[in-house]
Amino acid sequence: MSRSPTQQEIISTLRMTPHPEGGFYSETYRCGESLRIADQGHRSLGTSIYFLLPRGDISHFHRLRSDEIWHFHQGDPVTVVMIKPNSSIQKVVVGPVGSGDAKPQVIIPKGTWFGAIHENEHQHGYTLVGCTVTPGFDFSDFEMAARTRLLDEFKNASSETIDSILKLTRP
Repeated sequence: MSRSPTQQEIISTLRMTPHPEGGFYSETYRCGESLRIADQGHRSLGTSIYFLLPRGDISHFHRLRSDEIWHFHQGDPVTVVMIKPNSSIQKVVVGPVGSGDAKPQVIIPKGTWFGAIHENEHQHGYTLVGCTVTPGFDFSDFEMAARTRLLDEFKNASSETIDSILKLTRP
């Protein structure tokens, strides 16, 4: 029986670097074809990255101007937390089929504030996912959430939403 790779082995093998939202990433695909989007300029038709989130780290709330799909690869399940347009929280556990209520992928609609966190103890100490973005990812379309801004924007939201904002933003 083979052992699971360590988080450091994955980071090294996949040549990952720190991501501004937390965790580590490496781009694996950028479509050579592009399209023009009125307020964004030219964007690749699609992109894909590996994203590793170590236990104890979080993917801080952020949003993109494109849809994003997270595909589970290995490690522990992770909870993706999204703030819905009605200010409610939606949590989707991304992980292997058969691991509680985990799903192998989650779709995050463009413009949605979202982040991710490990909510339960597991054996690997990390989660490795693939993230596909269409139209393709560009850092100019990436927005980190400022805690004060989200608390102001969602001041009348439920305590669950406020707690998630406090947990998944930097002070």
